[in-house]
Amino acid sequence: MPNSLQSLNDRVWKEWYPGEGQKYQRNGNAMLEVYAAGDMQSPDYECGIWIPLQEKV
Repeated sequence: MPNSLQSLNDRVWKEWYPGEGQKYQRNGNAMLEVYAAGDMQSPDYECGIWIPLQEKV
């Protein structure tokens, strides 16, 4: 878990955004790290990054 969100963030901006992500633009709202309730040390624990996007006009 400690490096999971940083790794995901890197992949979003280095892999997804330069390709598929070019169809979208940030909408000015804050990006959020979202943590589910539960044991953060569990291999089944889930968390994520929410990036507010909108389609380019």
